[in-house]
Amino acid sequence: MGGFNITSEQRSLLNSKNHSLRPLAFSGHLDICQVIQQALLPIGIFVFTLLCLTTTARLLHEPLVMAIFWVVTFILIVSPTVAFVVLCVGILTTTCRSRVRWPPVVYWAWWPSVRFWSCVLALVLGMKIGNYLWENQFEPYQQMMRLQAYNNVNPSEVQGVRLQDAGIALFNETAGVDRGRTGCLKNGPTYCIAPIVKGGQIMQGNEADGQFDLFMAGTDCCSCPGEFRCGQWDMPSPVLGGVRIVDSTDNQFYKLAAEAWSGLYGKPVRRPIFFKWVADPVKAWGNLRSNGVKFEALALLCIPLGLVLLMFIANGLIRLLNTYGWAAPMEAPLPPPGLGRMMSAKFLPNMHRHQQDAEAQQGSWTNPDPKYVIL
Repeated sequence: MGGFNITSEQRSLLNSKNHSLRPLAFSGHLDICQVIQQALLPIGIFVFTLLCLTTTARLLHEPLVMAIFWVVTFILIVSPTVAFVVLCVGILTTTCRSRVRWPPVVYWAWWPSVRFWSCVLALVLGMKIGNYLWENQFEPYQQMMRLQAYNNVNPSEVQGVRLQDAGIALFNETAGVDRGRTGCLKNGPTYCIAPIVKGGQIMQGNEADGQFDLFMAGTDCCSCPGEFRCGQWDMPSPVLGGVRIVDSTDNQFYKLAAEAWSGLYGKPVRRPIFFKWVADPVKAWGNLRSNGVKFEALALLCIPLGLVLLMFIANGLIRLLNTYGWAAPMEAPLPPPGLGRMMSAKFLPNMHRHQQDAEAQQGSWTNPDPKYVIL
């Protein structure tokens, strides 16, 4: 031991691991298994959120599905949230009591913060993607599956009241769309409609019992007023086809556009029905589900991989911060004794254990065992 005169008993004690001078904490850098473990909770939140928001049961039992979703989400996210809040309280109270040294704050706040914000990110992505797929793919598919398909519809004979349960419509060879007599309404997007009539042009006597109820519709596809260019208007097909627009909000604005159209051209509208112009409505209906499933499968593959990659990036950054001394396992910014300290023991166990070890070591230094005094 250099120039110190110590006995063989003292040397044996210092070389052993039975004394209390242990390292203050492990490094913030994790191994591969620990990094993947950090990603499991946000991955679980994302997968559950996406699958729950796109389940078929949501169509008929949406309140129950959403209640289950929020309860399970709360259970999944409560632990990282409480840990993050306890950590923030500890940092604030430490700031009020004394001067804060930022390297230990960065060190101890790193993984609780990464875990919390990755869970929030996973929840937000799951809700955004899940609601988008539900509203634009799965819900329209399920709604139209409960409606009827009509073939060889003659717009000069069929009123809207007879097609209230229509989901898919194939018109006869005489039907067309009068794209020059457009109705429109601006409410953020421009809601455009054009009448489906015999011969593709409004003339006296080609309406069904004196009224016009069948319209092609779309958003931001006419100049209001102007030529109608919505859906597959430029795709040739042997007969005119349409898929029913089932979104209730869009239908309200299309009805207002139909009222404006009726007043502009002096044509009566009683029970208007709005279709999206497609060349093959049966195929378009099937594509709603198939495209939704493909996009959902892609999200279930890419987002979890992205979350794992995010954890590896965070692991590399904390290693870099440790190397340059910008993060160091020194004093832990725990809340003061009481409820906050009790919660830190449960939700921030590593930091709490570190603080206990540091206090025990400090006590051993102030009250040393007289048997092992180095002279």
